[in-house]
Amino acid sequence: GAFIFHINGVKDREINKSAGEYASVTDVYNYYKYGELLRGGICHSVQLTAAISNGCIKNGKHNIFIIGDSYAAALFNGLSHYIENKGSDYIISQMTDGNAPPLFVDGKDDLQRSVITLNNNRINEIKRVQPEVVLLTWSVRGTNGVHDKKLAIDALSLTIKKIKEASPDSRIIFIGPVPEWNANLVKIISNYLSEFKKTPPLYMTYG
Repeated sequence: GAFIFHINGVKDREINKSAGEYASVTDVYNYYKYGELLRGGICHSVQLTAAISNGCIKNGKHNIFIIGDSYAAALFNGLSHYIENKGSDYIISQMTDGNAPPLFVDGKDDLQRSVITLNNNRINEIKRVQPEVVLLTWSVRGTNGVHDKKLAIDALSLTIKKIKEASPDSRIIFIGPVPEWNANLVKIISNYLSEFKKTPPLYMTYG
């Protein structure tokens, strides 16, 4: 067919195939093995003793210490992949717990543990290992998130103060709220593929 109408036909078939694959995803968490990416039961949502015995808390130079909830835990996989590809000597520590933002607020995590106690444990470990970087984020709209902007800033300021007191030389990096979508992101990608016959760009307002 005129070289499949100068190749565009095959490309469209591949795009349609990708769109169909995305559309068939009914459980995003299982499809992307979300629990494994978080290191659930190994470094995420575990007791402090387990985190230490599982090697989740490193003690060495160029240590990036991640604290927060599952949003923070999700940073490990990409960060680890980047470090490995760059041949860097950075190491990663992780103390993350489901529904436990790095804020000293009343509340319980997914295992019904005090969020304040969990954060005290995090600060104590930061003090012990003196990481080069402390990396923190959380679900702003989560159950234990502080929804009022001013109060959230106050809560974050307290956490920063405690980190600085525990490890004065550590750099603190806060990752702000992640993008939010009007529907399931996989469905949005599937719709984009079907409508425009190409993969979505790195940044977009679609959806």
